[in-house]
Parts: sequence; C-alpha cells; structure tokens
Amino acid sequence: MTYSLQDLVRLIAKRHFCVLATQGVRGPHLAGVGYFAWGLDIYIPTSSKTTKARNVRRNSHVAVQIPIP
Repeated sequence: MTYSLQDLVRLIAKRHFCVLATQGVRGPHLAGVGYFAWGLDIYIPTSSKTTKARNVRRNSHVAVQIPIP
C-alpha cells in the first residue's frame, strides 16, 4: 500500500507507541517508547540518564518503527 504524506502525518498522530533503535557502544539498542508528534516531528520524552538518551547524544542517527495495523 502506498501512503501520501498527509496519510503518514495522520497515522503518526493517531499512534502513541513506537520502537526506537539507537546505536550503543556494544551494538544496537531497541526500546519500546511512548511518543507524541507534531506533523512529522516525533518527540520521545525520557530521562537524560537512560541508555537511549546517552546513545542519541553519542550518535543522533536513529530509526523509529511505528506499528500500523
């Protein structure tokens, strides 16, 4: 199925859970997280002391997977 940009914005806004993938010192780190979105910008609240926060500070290249039924 092909989605338009407007379709993606709506789908992202409807959901509030995603899987965040970051690169850790010893390899990939995956975490299920809650998020909120503003358009195509995704915000993931977290403590600055978490593994995912440390990984993002070290390497800002991440992947996000949002499950769409």
